Amino acid sequence: MTPNPTLSDIKGRLKLGKLKEALELFIDWTKADSSVHTSEVELQYSKFQKNERSNREGILTTDEYKAEYNKINKALIDLIAICEKEKEAPAATSKTTLKEHHKYTCDRIPQVRSFIQLKENQEQEKIHFLYLYGGDLHAHKGCVNRIAFSLDGRDKDHIGTRTSQTTLVKSFSFATLEDEEQDKIELIKRLMAEFEVVINVQDALLEKDLSYILDESPSLQQKDGEDNVCVMITISEDDWDKEATPKLVYWFIEHFCKIRLSSNQPSFYFFFAIEYYDDEGEVVDEVEAVIRTASYVRPLPRLDMVSYKDIRRWFNDKYREVEENSVVRRAKLEDNFGKSGDFYMSEIQLKLKKIIDEVNNDNLIK
Repeated sequence: MTPNPTLSDIKGRLKLGKLKEALELFIDWTKADSSVHTSEVELQYSKFQKNERSNREGILTTDEYKAEYNKINKALIDLIAICEKEKEAPAATSKTTLKEHHKYTCDRIPQVRSFIQLKENQEQEKIHFLYLYGGDLHAHKGCVNRIAFSLDGRDKDHIGTRTSQTTLVKSFSFATLEDEEQDKIELIKRLMAEFEVVINVQDALLEKDLSYILDESPSLQQKDGEDNVCVMITISEDDWDKEATPKLVYWFIEHFCKIRLSSNQPSFYFFFAIEYYDDEGEVVDEVEAVIRTASYVRPLPRLDMVSYKDIRRWFNDKYREVEENSVVRRAKLEDNFGKSGDFYMSEIQLKLKKIIDEVNNDNLIK
């Protein structure tokens, strides 16, 4: 294998029709470059392997095999073009940029600390289940992303810290219906769809378990024992049922996920994210009652308003990397958040995204 491959090396392999080598080189390149596209290339490599296997086993026609091969080849060419543009742009400046995912790295300290404690206490376990609950404006998905970044070090990449692990984040919403068996089937279908597993209408889905998704999902093929998978299953207030929802969660844990993973398979973290519209009311009381008595799911601290102090901490840590002048930092903070107050995380993430885009665009222009 080529040491320290370049994008030109990868394009050279493609021109020679060596798609497998190109994919392997591209994965090495993205990891060496700390590129955000590693998971995308790994996904294409998984699709390539599955296409080759299906072809060997005679599952595909020649036309089907070629169509998928060409699709992967084109996806790789497009990704290379994106990476080339990204490499060219920073050349106009030596200034530091701040990656977009840092819009998720403000606060959520109670939840991250609780998660880390859980992880340490259950170090030998490979599958974990957590309740995440709070008002819908508190950005449950942002919290899961924040936790995912703490697993692989992306929350500290502004100071050059990053682990060799990668974390895959998946999410989907779910509503319990009036039929218990159909609820189970629908939950399996949505999970399979999120992991790009082909659903055969003739399959007896209730006979499947998590190992089937591990075997069939292209996005999981390249994950190993050092990697993590976070899955957020959102249940809104309108879809919550104080009896049916906990019952379905229990079945999912004790039946669908009741498998033993090997040391070379990724760890899974399932977040049952319950969203309600008001921070007080009957649904809130029901959710908290269920969480207090659920021995099979670990609750994370309730999502709440974010204090001004925590926002200021973000500016003094993350934003400091792109703006050393404290006067400028304070002005940016006060322009966006005033001088005091508590904020919804959804609002914070929108403003931080805008701030990150502005500073990155300014640095590219200068």
